[in-house]
Amino acid sequence: MPPLRTFTYEFLLPGGLRRSYQVRLDSRSGEIIPAENRPLSRWTELDYYRCPHCPLDPAQHAYCPVASDLEALVDAFKDELSHSPCTVRVITAERVYMKEVTVQTGVYGIFGLIMATSGCPHFQFLKPMAYFHLPFSTVEETVIRVISTYLATQYFHAKNQEEADWTLAGLPAFYHNIQQVNEGIIQRLRSLSKRGDAHTNAMAILDAFASMLSLEIQEQFQSYESIFIRKSGGD
Repeated sequence: MPPLRTFTYEFLLPGGLRRSYQVRLDSRSGEIIPAENRPLSRWTELDYYRCPHCPLDPAQHAYCPVASDLEALVDAFKDELSHSPCTVRVITAERVYMKEVTVQTGVYGIFGLIMATSGCPHFQFLKPMAYFHLPFSTVEETVIRVISTYLATQYFHAKNQEEADWTLAGLPAFYHNIQQVNEGIIQRLRSLSKRGDAHTNAMAILDAFASMLSLEIQEQFQSYESIFIRKSGGD
């Protein structure tokens, strides 16, 4: 396993402008490697719209790990309008993905990747899924990836003689916590004075995805059962 895993998002914007953003992950910890060394803004401080369920000790964590990891991305796209059409190419070690989308759609993919690999304890269970990041994934693809990642994690818990959850009973709490973090980040972003809105709307899309996943969890993924369990018809 290489020490670094990289995902490079390249945007071809209106007027021929090109913008590139790379996310680098530490393969051992699954956490993001900060984009650059830079002074952090007030909106990234832990007590700024702090999530009500944040488990971090302010004495040890001056900054929100999600907000501080997102700052460079927010700054890079602060002037972009969410609905501007663009071509996004995502380069990984294994393959290249490309799609005609709006700026907000391209940016929200990076948002999700960064948040899942930040130091926020509420995103810990998503780190394996982020390692196998799938750009432009649909809700349906994401649902299956969530289930697969969660059950694979339980397998390794059982293998190490730890308690395993084979009924997905822990998923609702995980996504409830994630939605609260999403709401906190949206509040932080809305407080900023930026000319563009791509970053705020990208975050809103990500939160909408989380809401749809929570609904599927509540319904026990019933709409997917027929794909996996093929029942024979009667005479």
